[in-house]
Amino acid sequence: MLSRSVSGSDDSRVPSPQNDHIELLSAIGRFSLESQRRSGSSEAKFLTVSSLSPVKTVERIDPQLWADRLKRLDLLRDLVTRHIDSAREKQSRDYNKKHRDIRFFVGDQVLRKTRFLSDASKNIAKKIRPDYDGPYTITSVLSDNTYVVRKNDGDDRRKAKVAVSDLKRYLPSRQKT
Repeated sequence: MLSRSVSGSDDSRVPSPQNDHIELLSAIGRFSLESQRRSGSSEAKFLTVSSLSPVKTVERIDPQLWADRLKRLDLLRDLVTRHIDSAREKQSRDYNKKHRDIRFFVGDQVLRKTRFLSDASKNIAKKIRPDYDGPYTITSVLSDNTYVVRKNDGDDRRKAKVAVSDLKRYLPSRQKT
């Protein structure tokens, strides 16, 4: 049962640690004020708590009203949950709209994404460098997202693990004869 704090009579006082703290702070405030009056000091040397009342009274809320509030909160929580779920589905659908599952197999030829940085001292401009290097051949599949590739220049020592996001299928150019 929920109860609200309002000013009223002392007979409905509910004991709690908060009330004990309020009483203690009020006592400290009264002691501080009395000490200042006796000493004639105009400076506040102690904590003064004038707005806190040592006694809080409680007004009881009708249990039927409280049950009605809980039912409305449950309905509100269900509504918010439905809206969050529908928003999550819509965002997932929009995010995955252009996603394509790409799978490569052993022996497929691919291009590997290059990672160049521009460097003025070496006259390297990333803008004019090729985005992909290759062709490479898939030598083994470690997982759906990771492949081992080998450059097609005959050197078997140059193998690298590459993420699928850095690979693109190699399509040899067709020359007109």
